[in-house]
Amino acid sequence: MKKQHILEFSEYEIYTTGEYGFGQLFNHIPKSITNKEFEINNGLSNILEPRPSPSSLLNTSLQSTTNKKLISMIDLGEDFTVFVTHDNLLYVNGLNENNIFNISDFNQTKKIVKEPYLISSELYNKEEITKISCGASHFIFITNNKTIYSFGLQKYFTKINYNIHFDENYKLNSLQQGNEISLIGSGESFSVVIINNYFIYLGVKPGARKSFSLKKKQLFNYFPIKDKFAKIKQLACGRNHFILLTEDNELYGLGKNNFGQLGNNLQKEYLDSYCKLTLPNNNNFKQIQQIACGFHFTMIICDNKLFACGNNQYFQFGISSPQKFTTLTEILIKCLNEDFKVTCGGNHTIIHLMKSNQVMCAGFNGSGELGIGHDGMCLKQFKLYSRKFDKKITHVLCGRSVSIIVTQTGLEIALFKQKLLNHTLFYKNLTDLTITSH
Repeated sequence: MKKQHILEFSEYEIYTTGEYGFGQLFNHIPKSITNKEFEINNGLSNILEPRPSPSSLLNTSLQSTTNKKLISMIDLGEDFTVFVTHDNLLYVNGLNENNIFNISDFNQTKKIVKEPYLISSELYNKEEITKISCGASHFIFITNNKTIYSFGLQKYFTKINYNIHFDENYKLNSLQQGNEISLIGSGESFSVVIINNYFIYLGVKPGARKSFSLKKKQLFNYFPIKDKFAKIKQLACGRNHFILLTEDNELYGLGKNNFGQLGNNLQKEYLDSYCKLTLPNNNNFKQIQQIACGFHFTMIICDNKLFACGNNQYFQFGISSPQKFTTLTEILIKCLNEDFKVTCGGNHTIIHLMKSNQVMCAGFNGSGELGIGHDGMCLKQFKLYSRKFDKKITHVLCGRSVSIIVTQTGLEIALFKQKLLNHTLFYKNLTDLTITSH
């Protein structure tokens, strides 16, 4: 009988580049600061490759790479990193401004956290984390119990109470549909929460509420698109603006427009009501696939073509001029002939080529955030990174001055096994019921 082999192993490699002074690159110090190139980062080896327990040493069959952890979610703040492992553990590292990490014995020596810090799962009642989002100096995450947890959006850790932290519209909007959280996103001092696919709530730090013309005292205010009620498919946040993509393929933006990042050709520097963004010759396009935002610019993928508006001062659009686009403009890139995704950093851009499993970079490179060994301060055209990744790219992240690429195999299997384990433990803990006759 032919022996069957089941794929059980899971492997990962994390490539990082850019500024590391705040510990945002997992306590990894580059081999050469002048190299400015992606390097394999071993700063997570103690977390992602735990030592086998003494009991498992008794059984050699348990000693396998299935013990390794994989990253299921990861996001970058301005100078910090948040990630979740496939077994639902939450870690933070980097600049701990105002103790947003909620470290109990916090002092100034713990303002920079270089070793990833494990957030106690008791804080979120061991609920399954389903979404995370980082702002400049805050982050929020959502659990399967439809709970929102905030670190730094208000001054300290907060478990969001819908009756207290949301305005009166929440009760009206969720009366019949519940409160399924569809999307979240964050900017410098705000977070956006989309509930039930349709209802847009804007949460802003107390000191920044005037900039968004918020008058109500609650943390999250209902912010609907005027005369438009449509399902929100995607959300992307820049430093002080955000973009929405609706199910009927329309784009809406809100916030700062000083570089034209809202793409509507208006000369106003700030918009406190939504404006509609249009693609050139809009009627000829079929489907918008992705929206993404950098600090002061916006990028759109439509019909596998790239469009951009906003700040191009550092050539993050991959073209040398002009420095500012006030309308969405097609960016022509050589050799871009396959499906791709785009990730925007502070002032740089990385394109992930899906089929060839490679990346292209352009924009600011003052801290080596492009990771391709380019010596200049900026790269004016998109350049293909020569490295061939032998594992599938699962995450590409761009921060203010860092970039991270996570490559992994076996993530789906690891997540499936973890869910299976959780169910097994749940039923194991149930009390046996004995049926007795009367």
